Amino acid sequence: MLEIKDLAKTYPNGTEALKGVSFSVKPGEVLGILGPNGAGKTTLLKLLLGVLTPTQGAISLDGVSPQKSPFTFRKSIGVVHQFGSFDMSLSLWDNLCIYGAFHGISKRERETRVNYLLDEFDLTSKKKEPVNSLSGGQRRKAQIARALLHRPSFLFLDEPTTGLDVHSRKQAWEVIRKEIGPSAYVIFASHNVDEVEKQCDRVLIINQGELVALDSPQSLIDSVLGHRIEIALCDPPGEELVHLLLTEEWVYDVESENSRLRLRVNQPSQCLPRILECCINNGASVESVITKSPSLEDVFLKATGRELG
Repeated sequence: MLEIKDLAKTYPNGTEALKGVSFSVKPGEVLGILGPNGAGKTTLLKLLLGVLTPTQGAISLDGVSPQKSPFTFRKSIGVVHQFGSFDMSLSLWDNLCIYGAFHGISKRERETRVNYLLDEFDLTSKKKEPVNSLSGGQRRKAQIARALLHRPSFLFLDEPTTGLDVHSRKQAWEVIRKEIGPSAYVIFASHNVDEVEKQCDRVLIINQGELVALDSPQSLIDSVLGHRIEIALCDPPGEELVHLLLTEEWVYDVESENSRLRLRVNQPSQCLPRILECCINNGASVESVITKSPSLEDVFLKATGRELG
């Protein structure tokens, strides 16, 4: 079990970046982490990787602590950073083999693993080429292969599929899922909320240094009331129109920003004609209408009050 108990971090300048966060990750689980800029997400991730020391609280990976046993803890981690680092002049093969040697993998086993992972990511034909000759997508796949090479028990993914096309993204997750099996722990940090919703077993949302939501994507989505309707008008709506819309029985909430109305409603197909009628009767010219079902992005907005990005 990966356990985080009452984790807090206060920097020397007095900034409380993290305020007593607690959660756990089960073997084989993919946990997504979402948070707006400045919410404490980066601090949490650095603490989980053992890069920072917490002010209070504890991290335990199957009983191993990054503070008490940093070498053992870090040997068990595989990391895909947002920005990868390779020896660009060396071949892809040499980069991966050297990495395997650092982790104490025997020559025979690491060559077997490198060959296997290069084949899984369709990179076999590139293995003797210098990394600086690879495309951005190929380097990204090489990063994931490198992180998986030593069969880590804790895999950390920071925007792992950035720069990959749809096919390569699907391929990457298929390999990750196959490699982690039922015993590894996966932390997935991303701003791609659709990918988080699709790939994660649970999602943790952090805001202002505190854990504000933690559940399966569907359970979080089910907690959001109603559908969204966004209406673009030619001119800003008056207060009278906003108040009128709030009196409609199917409307839960109305927000007005510049020339745009955002409504939270129930049964959008039934209430939309009435909403448009209210706009027209109040002299508002409608340019466009978009209806949206609840999503993980709605959960994020509800939990933090801020856009993701």
